[in-house]
Amino acid sequence: MSDERPNLAPLSPRMSGRGLPLPPPRIVVVWVIVALGAFAVGLQVNPTHVVTLPAPSGALPSATPQGTPLTTSTPTMTSTPPPPTPVVPSTPLPVGLYHLSQPEANEIAIASRFYAAYNAGQLTTVMSFLSADPQLLDCDYATDMPVTITGRNGIEAYLRARLAEHDRWTVEFYQENPDNTNEVVVLPLQRSNDTLSRLGAPEGTKSSFPEDFTLFFNPDGAHLNTIAWNTMPGSVGGGSVSDLCSP
Repeated sequence: MSDERPNLAPLSPRMSGRGLPLPPPRIVVVWVIVALGAFAVGLQVNPTHVVTLPAPSGALPSATPQGTPLTTSTPTMTSTPPPPTPVVPSTPLPVGLYHLSQPEANEIAIASRFYAAYNAGQLTTVMSFLSADPQLLDCDYATDMPVTITGRNGIEAYLRARLAEHDRWTVEFYQENPDNTNEVVVLPLQRSNDTLSRLGAPEGTKSSFPEDFTLFFNPDGAHLNTIAWNTMPGSVGGGSVSDLCSP
């Protein structure tokens, strides 16, 4: 007898080898989209949920918990060597401390102010240090001869001419004899002016003086009677006029 049943296709899905049947690709894509959406919704619902991974070996320590005092390291202090002591140019006489009475110290202070005002071109201040009848002994470098000027008016006119030619002194003071009252011994180191420059002195400066100079005060110790920038008249130093008054 012939089989009259229709030739029906198998109802079971096709199997690929062994195991469960594979779903169609379109269904797989839908599943993936649904899974990603569920994951995103989970993050929005619980945003504080963070997966902490174990720290790898050698990782840095975690931040200090709140409330724990911080420990700061003290920087290492290194000592700085002191600056070198400046070298003071040597002078013919040592610079040091001398035993001075109060009047002698005052006279040296006045002498220092006198030279400071002179080098600053302050003629009025210079004249304020002179007595009522002063005398000035100086050198005329053009003739190699000493010059003596007497009286305030004559000295003021003479000093005005010297300051106009930029006359400047570099000096030191010393007092080694306590009996030298009412006088300050001046050690001249340099003198510079336009006349010395015109006469050929190197850099317009005279740096050789065979004698010390002296400022003589009146008895009150407050004003100068004599400015002996040239002490040749009556001098006991033995230096020649030509050496003292040459450029």
